[in-house]
Amino acid sequence: MGVLGGAVEIGGGPVVGVLGEDPSEAPARSLVGVPAQAPAAFGTSVSGTSVSGACGCGLGQRGKSRRLRLSEEFWGLSWEHELPAPAADGIHVECASLETTMQFIAAHYADLFEAEGESPFLAEEMTKAKGRYYELAADLFAFREGDQLVGVIVANPTDWNSYYVRSGAILRSHRSRGIVKHFFELLFDRLGRHGVARLETETSPSNLMVVRMLNSLQFNMTGTSLSERWGAMTRFTRFLNPEAEDVFLDQFCTGPRYQKQLRGQSTSGQQPHPGDKFCRAHSR
Repeated sequence: MGVLGGAVEIGGGPVVGVLGEDPSEAPARSLVGVPAQAPAAFGTSVSGTSVSGACGCGLGQRGKSRRLRLSEEFWGLSWEHELPAPAADGIHVECASLETTMQFIAAHYADLFEAEGESPFLAEEMTKAKGRYYELAADLFAFREGDQLVGVIVANPTDWNSYYVRSGAILRSHRSRGIVKHFFELLFDRLGRHGVARLETETSPSNLMVVRMLNSLQFNMTGTSLSERWGAMTRFTRFLNPEAEDVFLDQFCTGPRYQKQLRGQSTSGQQPHPGDKFCRAHSR
């Protein structure tokens, strides 16, 4: 994820058709190309899909009944009931329709992800399966200041115990407002209360702005991947279950374990490392 803003970009590239065209009439295209594909930033890119009537966060199609989304099926977590909520001073987060999300991506992602020309990575065409995936699995979030849409985030469960932030971006003009950090803190609270063990996302290794933000929120770097779709990505995990985090730290990590120190559990029985003051200051 890049830092939402200017965006801070999280996840992969854009979701969508060309700005100005009716999404329901848009030709098949990858959600990861705008049409010039934006590099993956935080999470995987949103895959292409038809947006006619599709809504995020548990909203039905034009008021019609529908199957529950995965967040509701797995955990009883209905974002429609949790939102809107404050996301930063003067900014709130609400459930978004796929059409709104795609229009924002088409208008801003290429610039925010600093996409220049054709992407070297694979652009997947829109399919019926992708449309169904976003209809049933994706939670779509919009950030607004008054009537102005200033950012979007796309996320979804990846299994019965894990939630994944796939993609997102905040306008450059709103980058310094702490929108993404506040949103992640909201996710920590809501997902934790519903028993979810981990929140995951990905970003390019060069996206230092996002890496720094994730570190400040106590995300652990848990892996890397190379793909024909997104290129090189670094995986980050924020454990919401202390026992799960302890297993990760004890089995795979050496040296200071600042996460335990922040929970008041010095791993050696000694006082927290002096560097812990830095971690505390940047985790608030």
